[in-house]
Amino acid sequence: MLGPFMVDYGLDLQTIGILTGVGSMFVGSVGALIVGAVVRLTGAKFVLILALILQAGLFAGLLVLSVLAERFHSVILLLGILSSSGVMAFGYVALYSSFMRWSDIKQAGVDFTLFQCADGLFSMLGGVVAGFIAQHLGYTPFYVITLLISISAIGTIAAMVTTLQINRFKIAFSNSRIQGRLLSAASRPTRSASGQNGDLEHRM
Repeated sequence: MLGPFMVDYGLDLQTIGILTGVGSMFVGSVGALIVGAVVRLTGAKFVLILALILQAGLFAGLLVLSVLAERFHSVILLLGILSSSGVMAFGYVALYSSFMRWSDIKQAGVDFTLFQCADGLFSMLGGVVAGFIAQHLGYTPFYVITLLISISAIGTIAAMVTTLQINRFKIAFSNSRIQGRLLSAASRPTRSASGQNGDLEHRM
């Protein structure tokens, strides 16, 4: 709903088209390159959470602009470029990296296509619902709802990542204990056998 909001905010279509096009070309490309390196260093989960935090911040800015009576065209354009290009690049790179990791190597193309189609389906449904909310309730309630959704998504993903790391630690700890017990059990017969051989030699 960023485009309709910018139009209703008083910006002309030519300005919106030029700046969003330039933003998508440069900001999106640079953001994709940067986030690619960040994903390699920190992982896709961290970048997903970071993208949601940035998105929540942009939604908060748009919420404030929707409430203020005074028009700040330069600010809305900056937020629009960052939201539609920069943050989207962060989210898409991290999300598609996760899609590739979740895909089975035996049918990677099929799995990735299904993931991408599901992403497009949810985006389409989200756009329809967003348009309905903005039309009937206004932009301010719409950005309140999107901000709350972003914050809840941040908490949900962070909790899932924390739970996954705890479970991995528990599994690794359990495996190490099991390996230790197996090694201890395997070494006991060896010591007893060597002890028996020593006794026989001593008797002879």
